[in-house]
Amino acid sequence: MGLILALIAALALAPATSHSPVEAPITVALSRATAASSDVCTRIGEAPRGTLGYVFGTSDRQVAELPLGTAANCIAALWDPDAHRGAVRVLLQHAPSPDRALKFASELGLCDGAGDLCEVARCKAPSDPKRELDCLSLLKGPAAQRMSARYLAAVAKVRLDPETYSTLIAARQSFSRLVDAGYYPALGDLALMEYRLTNLEAAYDIAMRGAAYRLPAAEALAAYLKVEGFGVGWDLPGALDLARDASIAGTGDGEAVLAMDISYLFSPRHWTMLQKAMIRADLHPGPADGHFRESWSEALNTFTQDHHLPPGVTLGALDALGILKPVSDTVREQRAIRRY
Repeated sequence: MGLILALIAALALAPATSHSPVEAPITVALSRATAASSDVCTRIGEAPRGTLGYVFGTSDRQVAELPLGTAANCIAALWDPDAHRGAVRVLLQHAPSPDRALKFASELGLCDGAGDLCEVARCKAPSDPKRELDCLSLLKGPAAQRMSARYLAAVAKVRLDPETYSTLIAARQSFSRLVDAGYYPALGDLALMEYRLTNLEAAYDIAMRGAAYRLPAAEALAAYLKVEGFGVGWDLPGALDLARDASIAGTGDGEAVLAMDISYLFSPRHWTMLQKAMIRADLHPGPADGHFRESWSEALNTFTQDHHLPPGVTLGALDALGILKPVSDTVREQRAIRRY
């Protein structure tokens, strides 16, 4: 297995025109890979969760943040019986396309021990939701029962029919079963289904569970619901942290939360707080009287532009002006938790 992992690293880091992996020189022995990476992998990871291919016990995002060589060595260091499937998952994370990952996995013989993941990857290769769903529905035998296939099938169904109530109910059931079985990447999708079904308290609780695994979709939804007053009620600093984390991961949902104008939460007291904070930042478009006139809006937009922030009264703007926590605390004092 160590030889296979060394070949994975050598092949994936080589140019696309490199020779077959069987011709690549083997430079890292299993014992050396284990000794070099076991400490860092132990710090990164958790105990493996069943045989789902998550040999680190961490989220896809954490795996994706590792250099491919380190990720491959980690599989060797944290050996478990399902290491072939783990190796294929790493390839799917880091290869430039599913086709390229399949080429690596096939040439290295990994599909012999991870056939279901290779079959699912073949379904994803066309990058077409309808063809993906049709392909997944044709998988037979044990491969069709794997959690990754069931998860992708549920995602594909929602993508094809996102507005039908019965589709959302069925998807919630599918994602809930996956979560109950330990497939925690489905937490973000389950939280979104609860949100779209207007079960907002449940959506918040599940999104926070997903955020603990640093799942970007869950982080973004949890951030939005914190702005709306769920959980402890109007935790704006917590919402900013989650939204920034989701945005760094590349999700547009995180960026959308960061771009939200939250002035609908404001009372005259908060407008005065904002005006005084702007004056402390050397912005003096008028008196701090709680009336946020056009001159104040223009000054705020200049401030946000200078600080590379979205325009308006956003979480980032309040944070840059040093009043995000005071605003959050006073909003919490004056409002009851919203119910929809």
